[in-house]
Amino acid sequence: MGSAPSKPPRRIRTARSFVSTSSVDSLNSLETEIDDEEIRVRDITFDDVTTNSFQVTWSPPTNMQGKEVTYQLRIFPPEKIKSKTMIKGHVSTSYTFTKLKGGTSYTVDVVPQVDDGQLGCTTNAHVATRPHPPRDLKFGKVESNLFEIQWSHAKGRRSSYACRLSPPDDVTSDTDVTGLRKTSHLFKGLVPGTKYTVSVTTVTNGVHSEAATISMITAPRHVCDFTFHDVTHHEMSIKWKKPEGFVESYSLELSETENRTKNPVVINKLTRTHNTFNGLTAGRLYECKVTCHAHDISSRPQLFTECTVPLEVAGIVPCDVKADEVQITWAPSPGDVDDYDLYLSPREGVEGNSQPRGVKGNRYQFTGLVPGTTYTVGIVTNAKNKSSKRAIASFVTEPGMCGDIEYTMKTCTSQHIQWPPAAGRIDSYTLRVRREDKQDDGRNIEDLYKPYYVIDDLKPGSLYCIQVVALRDSRESSTVSGTFSTKPSDVPSLFFPRDVSTWESITCSWEPSLGGVENYRLTAKCKGSPEKQAIVSADSADYTFTKLRPSTSYNFCISAISNQLESEATTNSFTTGPNCVENLRAESSTKREIDVRWSAPDAGADEYKVTIECLEESENKTPFSEVVTSTSHVFGRLVPGSLYKVEVTPRARNVGGKPTTIEAYTKPGAVLNVNIPIDDVTQQSFNVMWWGVEGHCNDVTITLSKLKTEDDTEIAVPAIIQEYQVKACGEKSTEQKFENLDPGTLYGVRLHASGKAGIGDDAIVTQSTLAPPIKIDRFVVEPVVDDPLLKNNETTEEPEKETKDKTPELPEVPVIETPPEPVIETPPAEPVVETPTPEPVVEIPPVEPVVETPEEPITEPLPEPVAPPEPIIETPPEPVIEPVIEPPEIIIEPPADEPVVEAPVEPVIEKTTEPIIEPEAPVEPAPVEPVTEQPVSEPVIQPVEPEEAENTPSSPTLNEKVVPTITHTPPTPTTPPAHLDLSPPSSTPSPIRPVAIFGSFNNELKGVESEKKEEAESKPLSFLATITS
Repeated sequence: MGSAPSKPPRRIRTARSFVSTSSVDSLNSLETEIDDEEIRVRDITFDDVTTNSFQVTWSPPTNMQGKEVTYQLRIFPPEKIKSKTMIKGHVSTSYTFTKLKGGTSYTVDVVPQVDDGQLGCTTNAHVATRPHPPRDLKFGKVESNLFEIQWSHAKGRRSSYACRLSPPDDVTSDTDVTGLRKTSHLFKGLVPGTKYTVSVTTVTNGVHSEAATISMITAPRHVCDFTFHDVTHHEMSIKWKKPEGFVESYSLELSETENRTKNPVVINKLTRTHNTFNGLTAGRLYECKVTCHAHDISSRPQLFTECTVPLEVAGIVPCDVKADEVQITWAPSPGDVDDYDLYLSPREGVEGNSQPRGVKGNRYQFTGLVPGTTYTVGIVTNAKNKSSKRAIASFVTEPGMCGDIEYTMKTCTSQHIQWPPAAGRIDSYTLRVRREDKQDDGRNIEDLYKPYYVIDDLKPGSLYCIQVVALRDSRESSTVSGTFSTKPSDVPSLFFPRDVSTWESITCSWEPSLGGVENYRLTAKCKGSPEKQAIVSADSADYTFTKLRPSTSYNFCISAISNQLESEATTNSFTTGPNCVENLRAESSTKREIDVRWSAPDAGADEYKVTIECLEESENKTPFSEVVTSTSHVFGRLVPGSLYKVEVTPRARNVGGKPTTIEAYTKPGAVLNVNIPIDDVTQQSFNVMWWGVEGHCNDVTITLSKLKTEDDTEIAVPAIIQEYQVKACGEKSTEQKFENLDPGTLYGVRLHASGKAGIGDDAIVTQSTLAPPIKIDRFVVEPVVDDPLLKNNETTEEPEKETKDKTPELPEVPVIETPPEPVIETPPAEPVVETPTPEPVVEIPPVEPVVETPEEPITEPLPEPVAPPEPIIETPPEPVIEPVIEPPEIIIEPPADEPVVEAPVEPVIEKTTEPIIEPEAPVEPAPVEPVTEQPVSEPVIQPVEPEEAENTPSSPTLNEKVVPTITHTPPTPTTPPAHLDLSPPSSTPSPIRPVAIFGSFNNELKGVESEKKEEAESKPLSFLATITS
């Protein structure tokens, strides 16, 4: 409640800040003094104070003399007030402020105002709103003599809390508690079974909020001194004492602990303190729950458990009675049973447990008994903490038996056995033996008085079953059984088959072991390598060890295995084959042979197996093998131009080594049956025909070279002017036509086969094109009798005839009759230019002509020629060389006594009817005829053109008999020289020679030496090409 303020000074006061500005200005202008009391309200009071509102009431000012008075009100602090904080022109003498904040102190100012606008003095009073009450009251811990009250903090401002408990009768603790700072309190010392009410208020600035109340009845106290008595198989009784406090009644609930689904026995509103339950199950555990009740409140239930007494077992049966053990079985006891306790007597001599406890199930086996003894066994049933009475039965053990059989001194056909003697008294032993793989009864060995025996006449490597029984008064003891195996017999022999082992593998063979065998164990050992081992099945008779070292001696062992027993090892040794040969190569090859060479392996070899196989599809692929002892071999009679695979396998001690293979080609064969049909020869063309190639090849290369010009000038180094490459056609005829040729010119054609194997031998043929007809107006012959040349011609005619007469004596050389014109003969001493066939053909451009004068002859020294038997005739200053008009290209070997100038480097042109041109003497050329010179320091022979020879006045008329005959004679087939080289010369320039010849593959120039004259004579001359090697 508020109180009136003290009396202010008698003075008119201006309005405060809550008055409007105009009123303040009017009040500030008032200076009027009032003699009587100032204008103010009196007796301000506060009513209906709540958490968010209160009503202020005051008395009006006195001595207003009928004037109308209004009031201005203001409340502060104005913060957090949701209603008006200043009220003007209020007429009544009370006002209610709302929407305030709970637990907050406020100041209210009241100012009266007269109707003429005069304001009175301000009167204020103080008031505080009530705080908010606590929230969410609840009970925490509750027992029969205590409980805990809990709540949540009140809204707004708060200082503390106050709690009050009623009724306070018989409560031993404080029931009125103030100044609580936390939101819970525990009341103790309460009376069980009593209803209590708790009031909780919030205190702020000494003001209490409205009380929040909650009620609770304390639970009655649980029973105590609970006991079970008179418990039997199906019944039990209970009793207890009344607890302190108030209790109206009791409730009982009896249930099975292991079967909660079964409905329990429930008894409610029981007022006595004892009860009896019957119809229970023997040996079962029961749970009894007792609860006290007061004012519909129940105490905490008290649980008590007890088990009924289990029933005794029935039907004890001793079964499987033996000498030292027995198995006891019994019928399960009705009701619930946890386990059984067994008792065996007498206990003396029993090796096992004679009083087992906690036996599960309905059987138990006693061991370690004394044979032939009477025993009594008792069984007690256990259920929880209760046990039944003991059930009793008796039995007698059988006679004792012997111990486990032991096996010693085992052989392939016998077994020694022994066993511990049977316990107690016995008469004898009986032994039964049977082989496991047979179904018969075996054999019995009776009347054994000692505990051991040797069984003989057994099969090696076999499994046997054995039984031993002890006899006492014709009654057998329990059987002692066992099995044993005889050792397998040794492997009779270990050997190594011939021609089976290699350089990295050895094949072992053996004779089967006698008797039963499951597996064989083989081992291979060598120095410096780990041992190799293999297990093979009994039906195997050989095994191959692989990945061995070449040329290494290995020791092998084999033993038979049967039933985990192993025989004695049989041993032998063997050495692997040698390693592969080294540096296998094809040293050389021809069209029919391949020469293979190799180096022996590191450890050497006794012999070598060489095998060759043709890899061409069109040939017979059957391999051909030979055994040699050297490190080389030549395979012959092969197909030219074919690919062969050669395999060399070393052998040592009759064991093959590691094979090594290489592939090689034979050289392509020659082009066969090359010929030029005469009918196809014209002035500008001719055809070359051949019939197949030896063996295999891909192409046939044909080149054409010019040997002589139309005017019979020989070309020193013939260049290839046409070249063709045609596909090989096997055995079919093939031809190639050469066109755009020069008339009357001698050409050389070379053919060779080529393929992957290289280039074959050359086939060479020469042919002259037809010369144009020559018109002869006049031919004058002026013989000079004294001319030595004519005499020489006369003297040389006879040797020519002799030569012609001797020519037919050569085998297979066709003789063509010709008039006695001079013949240009290529002597055997001409050098042979040998160039490898695979080199490309390059034409050598013509060299610059060099004009030589008689004063500057070429006089470089040459090797000393062999002096002929006849003197050398010097060439006259202006000799006349017979013009060549398409003479037949026939080479006739001179007789043996014909003088020949042998020039190792420079060829000599020999004419039968002419003087011999000496190479050493300088040749005096015509005034305008140039001499071709090569950049080598050799004498150069300058050919004389036929026209020049014919126009020379001093020329002898040696052609008068020749011209009419040769003019209209068609060209005839000629025999080519033995060697004709149409390829370009080597890098070193050679002197110009009238005829160049083909050589071998040595890329050298070789002259046909005189000592090979006989070889040239022995070769048949024919129109076909001569093969060069």
